[in-house]
Amino acid sequence: VYGVWSKVTEEYKRNKGTMPPLEIHRGANTPTYISEEKLKVALLEVAQLYANYQMPKKVVLFYYSRADLESMTKKAQEIMGPEFQKAYDAHGGPLVKCNVPGDCDDGDAYVGVDGTAYMAVGLSVKPTAQMKSRYEVANAETTEFYHCIQNNFYSLNKSSAPSVNGLSAPNKPPHWLSSSSENTTSLVLANKDSF
Repeated sequence: VYGVWSKVTEEYKRNKGTMPPLEIHRGANTPTYISEEKLKVALLEVAQLYANYQMPKKVVLFYYSRADLESMTKKAQEIMGPEFQKAYDAHGGPLVKCNVPGDCDDGDAYVGVDGTAYMAVGLSVKPTAQMKSRYEVANAETTEFYHCIQNNFYSLNKSSAPSVNGLSAPNKPPHWLSSSSENTTSLVLANKDSF
């Protein structure tokens, strides 16, 4: 574990990142757990770690709670246009969703054909202490931004494909690799100053 942490932090420190423009939409009933300034720093750290990869041209972030699920779904449809259905097909379900009964704690990402990245982050209005600590370091946002960088390759080479029977498209990395990479990215960056 120390070897992974060391290599990731070494790469992070070696690089200079550039963050694409960020556009944020937040539901009226959605709490704020991190300032916009701290969020931008956290996302820039991901861009810095992956500085050798081409970034999406823009990032659009949808924040919502269970109470804002319907209104943010409509907002995403309005902003994304035809990409909304393409994101649905790619994921085998909606980008903006809540998987917690009566509450929300969710994240997802998609990059459209024009290189615009869309991130959906559903937040709890009654988070546990562990959830709140994740929210305060932008864990979901850094995870989903990692996926935006990852998915940007499919946008660039026009190879996005829909999910098949609820599983990721066959041209995507295995789920274990994608999940372990997202966790390595978000957890190491959140703890980059101390192993």
